[in-house]
Amino acid sequence: MVTMNDLAGGWGQARAALQQQLDMLEAGPLDPQFGLNEHERKAIVLHLKKAISAYDALMKEYANAQRA
Repeated sequence: MVTMNDLAGGWGQARAALQQQLDMLEAGPLDPQFGLNEHERKAIVLHLKKAISAYDALMKEYANAQRA
C-alpha cells in the first residue's frame, strides 16, 4: 500500500533532481559542445523553475496529510 509519506518522499527526490539541474544550468556558461544556445538554456531554466514551483505547491498542499 502506498502512503502519503511514500508519495511525498518521491516528490522531494524529484524536486531535488530538478533543482540540481537548475543549479548546473545557472552556474555559468555552458560548454559549446553541450549543444544548447543561450535562448534554449533560458527556456529550460524557466521550465525547471515552473516544475520546482509546482512540486513546492504540491508538497505544501499535502504537508498536513503527511503528518496524519
